[in-house]
Amino acid sequence: MHHMFQEILQQPAVVANLLDHQQAAAREVARLVETRQITQIVLAARGTSDHAAVYGQYLFQIQNHLAAFLATPSVVTLYNSRPRLRSTMVIGISQSGRALDVMEYMAAAREQGSPVVAITNNPESDFGQHADILLDLDAGQEHSVAATKTYTASLAALALISACMCQRPDALRALFTVPELIARAVQETSGLARVAAEVVDESECFVIGRGLNYSTALETALKIMETSYSRARAYSSADLLHGPVAAAQSVPCIVYAPRDAAHQAVLETAERLRELGTQMMVISSDREALALADHPVHIPAGEMEFLDPLAQIVAGQRFAYHLAVARGLDPDHPRGLTKVTVTR
Repeated sequence: MHHMFQEILQQPAVVANLLDHQQAAAREVARLVETRQITQIVLAARGTSDHAAVYGQYLFQIQNHLAAFLATPSVVTLYNSRPRLRSTMVIGISQSGRALDVMEYMAAAREQGSPVVAITNNPESDFGQHADILLDLDAGQEHSVAATKTYTASLAALALISACMCQRPDALRALFTVPELIARAVQETSGLARVAAEVVDESECFVIGRGLNYSTALETALKIMETSYSRARAYSSADLLHGPVAAAQSVPCIVYAPRDAAHQAVLETAERLRELGTQMMVISSDREALALADHPVHIPAGEMEFLDPLAQIVAGQRFAYHLAVARGLDPDHPRGLTKVTVTR
């Protein structure tokens, strides 16, 4: 069995472990936000971690009513500029703890006196030295080059921080149901090996999500490109309609349509694709959405909508894995990639 598949299966236990052991650190972040009167959050990351940051960008705005933005590390590392970060908390995310450009951005923030939080699976690295507070993903070594369990753990860490910040016991209680939700998602996606075998000759696809699950679309597209070498492009369902839909008739689409605030908008996009005759995989808990699909994939809904991305991504991970295997490829060792990519 490939490491990638084993690590997908480990995700319920990884998230449960993080929730059990990182509450104190998350509460300290919440305390810092309050005492420092933080009004906005900047999230700095690269690659898969950057997709977790996209989730955080939506999460903190929706759940915590804080402005949230993605950092552009090259502004600091290449252009030698220093954005003013007054009343801003910077959250750096790096599974390996070796993202040099992210560390430079974090260091620039600390020079201005801004509080900095580090989220990493390598707490012994230099990454944590640039932060006031560190959250350890503690996911165990990830052997596959294609990250899975560290991505989901990063989402859980951000969700834990958000739940502690909003001081809603129901949000924190709902978060602790996520390991079981992910376990159910693993069970529900067992049929994706068959789907992958049916579409094995497709060379490209669009992956569509919106709001909290735009991050899910981005991460799914990356996993497909990394492991199967297909051209996969992620779009917000809104952005798809601003041009790319013209190409969608001939391009298979994967559509994330959980029952959240963005559901109706995504459903309308899926209906438009159906009218065009687009081949679709729809990932949802909603019967109406699933009925539009050539390949429906049922994923159970979380108790609160901000939890759905932690389960929805399982479908994308498993599909990418099975597609690679169906093509006779090794998803653990994609060509041209290493586990750690260092950029400036």
